[in-house]
Amino acid sequence: MTFSTTCGGTFSSTTTPNNGPANPLTIGPVALSPTTPIQVTYNSTGATPGMCTLTLQLKSATGETTTNSFTVTILSGFIHIYWANRNTGTIGRANLDGTGVNQSFITGASIPFGVAVGP
Repeated sequence: MTFSTTCGGTFSSTTTPNNGPANPLTIGPVALSPTTPIQVTYNSTGATPGMCTLTLQLKSATGETTTNSFTVTILSGFIHIYWANRNTGTIGRANLDGTGVNQSFITGASIPFGVAVGP
């Protein structure tokens, strides 16, 4: 699996093998399991503030590739990153160092797509 963003910054993971910290971060091969989550942390140091795309690419053992992209916003002088969860109708939030993840920071949105945040 590969994690990348157009904003810069780096990803890291405790799941091995991986090439992190890096952008893009590649993990695997690894057997995925619902009881053994893969945790990836994003460090925005050096990232360019603004709207950018976060991409997750999964490659199966048979070579099939699935790609999911999300719009995220990195703001200069702020301490959180926000994203839209279209399938659950929520807005997520986390600290810029990857801690404090809250997938349901805002609930009840109707098919949210992207997030714009201002001072």
